[in-house]
Amino acid sequence: MEKKNTSISKAFILLILAFHCSFLQAQKFRFYYELKLIPNSSQSDIKKRDIYILDHDTKTNESLFYSSNYLKNDSLKKKISSLMKVSSMNVNMSDFKTSFIKEIITKKNNIYNIHSTIDGDFYTYQQEIKNNWKLETENVEVLEYNCKSADISFGGRNWKAYFTNDLPFNIGPYKFGDLPGLITKLYDTDKNFEFNLIGVSKIEELTKFNFSKYIKINEDQYIKLYESYLKDPVKSMKQGTIITGDGTKFVMTGGFSKSEIENEKKEIYSRLSKDNNCLEKDSRKCKIQNSILNSK
Repeated sequence: MEKKNTSISKAFILLILAFHCSFLQAQKFRFYYELKLIPNSSQSDIKKRDIYILDHDTKTNESLFYSSNYLKNDSLKKKISSLMKVSSMNVNMSDFKTSFIKEIITKKNNIYNIHSTIDGDFYTYQQEIKNNWKLETENVEVLEYNCKSADISFGGRNWKAYFTNDLPFNIGPYKFGDLPGLITKLYDTDKNFEFNLIGVSKIEELTKFNFSKYIKINEDQYIKLYESYLKDPVKSMKQGTIITGDGTKFVMTGGFSKSEIENEKKEIYSRLSKDNNCLEKDSRKCKIQNSILNSK
């Protein structure tokens, strides 16, 4: 009887190993991360949760990081497009979900392409990032994966990461990577941001984004454009156009009144102020944004 149990146990282990090997041989993966964050640095008791997706192609070593809200908003835009064919419709702008991290970030090797929108216009610029990790000895388990730890200073914050060799991909959420395994847990030591891996799946194709509409610029140009937008965030609205958080434009017949424009300007500054706790708090974008907001 004992031998039979041992035999079953060995067969079970071999089955699990075979499944694991088959899983890793897949060329494309999708990793789901939950981000817990404090969006407003002056209100540490108010927390938010977002879900982000990291797609990875093992054959080309390309990865794609984006908010799950992009998928929801894309479905909503298709619905609105069909409604535009009828004589009238009501658009509730609050139906468009917003995320704390609005950029779409693609990575190949240590080159990151940051895809962003400014007042409805699409821009992309490159950053070369080398993550200089300090490997530590702590071990934890995240989901069913055994993980090792590492520390890094990035974006004006000190971070701790846990990564697993069971998923031997040197990637992670946002702009973090270059560890000998997938990052499964990541947080800054002040506990403002915490990424946790919550799901893994194989996929047929990476999510398709129309990157051809993005204008290629350098980071300096992007910062200047963003600063100009912050100084007059309702420039498009003055021309009768309203823009959602993901850059979708709606032209409103008759335009907007001065009071509507002024109220929207106040709302934009209020919304930005509520999200003033930048993940990269020492970046030029963050410093310019907080400087302009503090002057209002």
